[in-house]
Amino acid sequence: MSAMEVMFHSSSFLLPSIPTDGTSTYALVVLNQNLPRFTPLLWNHAKLRLCADGGANRIYDELPLFFPDDDASVIRNRYKPDVIKGDMDSIRRDVLDFYVSLGTKVIDESHDQDTTDLDKCILYIRDSTLNQESSRLQILATGALGGRFDHEAGNLNVLYRYPDAKIVLLSDDCLIHLLPKSHRHEIQIQHSLEGPHCGLIPIGTPSAKTTTTGLQWDLSNHHPEVKWAEREDKVYLTVLLPDAKDADVKLDPEGVFDFSAKAGPENQLYELKLELNNKVNVEESKINIGLRSIVCILEKAEPKWWNKLLRGGKPPHYVKVDWDKWVDEDEDTGTGPGDMDMSGMGGMGGMDFSNFGGMGGLEGLGGMGGLEGLGGMGGFGGPGGMGGMEGLEDSDDEGEEVKSGEKMEEAQAQAQAPAGAGEAKTEEQTAVKSDK
Repeated sequence: MSAMEVMFHSSSFLLPSIPTDGTSTYALVVLNQNLPRFTPLLWNHAKLRLCADGGANRIYDELPLFFPDDDASVIRNRYKPDVIKGDMDSIRRDVLDFYVSLGTKVIDESHDQDTTDLDKCILYIRDSTLNQESSRLQILATGALGGRFDHEAGNLNVLYRYPDAKIVLLSDDCLIHLLPKSHRHEIQIQHSLEGPHCGLIPIGTPSAKTTTTGLQWDLSNHHPEVKWAEREDKVYLTVLLPDAKDADVKLDPEGVFDFSAKAGPENQLYELKLELNNKVNVEESKINIGLRSIVCILEKAEPKWWNKLLRGGKPPHYVKVDWDKWVDEDEDTGTGPGDMDMSGMGGMGGMDFSNFGGMGGLEGLGGMGGLEGLGGMGGFGGPGGMGGMEGLEDSDDEGEEVKSGEKMEEAQAQAQAPAGAGEAKTEEQTAVKSDK
């Protein structure tokens, strides 16, 4: 299999002067949110400037504020958009008339209520002569973040609708771009303007393969994601690894959990070793290997609340709390998640876990069945009604001890970038870089 092509991501458009080697061509889309402080800079770098409907109000009202020593009318004449496009439900009549008098092209698409104003502008850019330079074209969208969440979510969706286009969503706080799974990615950081934080967020599905270099805490491709929850007498451990092959699971009475399996078209080997917080009863513990995950119900040797999964300090980033199964100590009714029927799960009692090798997923697991046999558990993604959001996981929140009754907030994993460019080989992800 040939190596994936590298896609380079650079924010040199934030610099006062851009490279003259012709590596990038910029189109600017201004949306109807507060203008970031670097809007005049982006405007000067862009070859094509569009206002998405009410974005024209922002240019008219807010750009003169960046130049308090200049006459507002001079600034408004200087910063004239090439195109105003949208459903025209937000732009003021006086603003529209002003820019029409300056020769701005206006495209009224009020008949189209099936796409966002950003969608409409992206399609215009793709149909323009600038798209002849598509390999070098970057579309910069200001005002894409902040304000109403449904607007933000719609703007994020645009990244996925046009994965072959280099679209960057910008605000004063951060910039966001898509890392398509079809490429390896190198992010070139402007240290004087960006950082130190960089977040990699899988959206829509868990990222089964992610490897990074150049970050303070790099992600490794060799560990599957693990989710856990507990009751007084049990620990629920879920290893998220779709289509696992040659699964080998070992459990020691001292609480050492070893796992290895192959997955993916390249039969990548995934391994992990967890030193659990306390001893377990191997004979009473159970396991089920399904199409998407390996579910273990580990019986504690002594019924008591652990309050954290692993002994020692902070857990690795791939170990996360399973909020779908979690209950606080004072809410424990003595039943498992969803009153789960465990009778269909193969018992671990007396088995040598090395015999699990070569199971190849469901084959050879007589009587264990798939995840469908886990009555009442449902899926392992987000809560009902949040389809497509399974990838938005909290990642390092389990590092603190979890105490009964305390409110827990989901925490977003962030990786901190040191000097040098970061490189990532990913499943499809959204990258967020923040200058705060």
